[in-house]
Amino acid sequence: MNESAWARSLFVNGVSEFLLLSPIKLGRIPGERRTYLQRVEDTLTLLASRAEAGLPTPLTTIPTIHFARWALIRPEQLGREQNVAAAKSKSKKSTAQGVAEAAEQHTWLLTAVVFDGEARVYSRELAASIGDQLDGIFGNCEDYPADGAARDSEGLWNWFRRYQLPTAVFHASYGHLSVVRLRMLELFKTRFDAFVASVLTPQGVAIGDTNAALKEFIRRNEQFAEGFPASGGTYPTLEGKRTHD
Repeated sequence: MNESAWARSLFVNGVSEFLLLSPIKLGRIPGERRTYLQRVEDTLTLLASRAEAGLPTPLTTIPTIHFARWALIRPEQLGREQNVAAAKSKSKKSTAQGVAEAAEQHTWLLTAVVFDGEARVYSRELAASIGDQLDGIFGNCEDYPADGAARDSEGLWNWFRRYQLPTAVFHASYGHLSVVRLRMLELFKTRFDAFVASVLTPQGVAIGDTNAALKEFIRRNEQFAEGFPASGGTYPTLEGKRTHD
């Protein structure tokens, strides 16, 4: 496929999207009783159970990911279940045609991610950080790099591009805020709430020396001194100018 015809990730402010639809290999894994589809299902089930239990997953090690989803799209969900009998019948008449019909019965792995930065940089970060874990999922799909993500980051990028879907509309309400910045703001809000509770009663009556408490609060939170909105709800852009929220 001509590279110029490949889909490209949409980029809003500082956030990109990535939508991938890749066919899972047919048949059984050599040396195993499981199929490639069953291995994907087992891996995704394990990831989901760890996430529900609050345990780390490969995705939690990437500090730039806002949201990530994997879903399986099965042939019957695409209205292809009636094609199975027809494919078997046609395969008796024409081997090539039968193979083509059978290929339509792939289950597809849908990957949807929103992340900070540009897509190619994100791809390299994934290959370097969680390449082996990516192999455990995407390695069950057709045409995945034989050497794996960590050893062939360029091959991973080309594979992503080959199976990427074009996104028509991408809305990012807070594209100007990175994941790291959002976590900093969350921590700042927690500390600020604790500060207010320490200097005011629920009825709004001051407790102790509020000026001294405020100075101490500012000292402890100096790392949050940059990047906050100016009056009117504007934020600094990468060029140092300000843009409306």
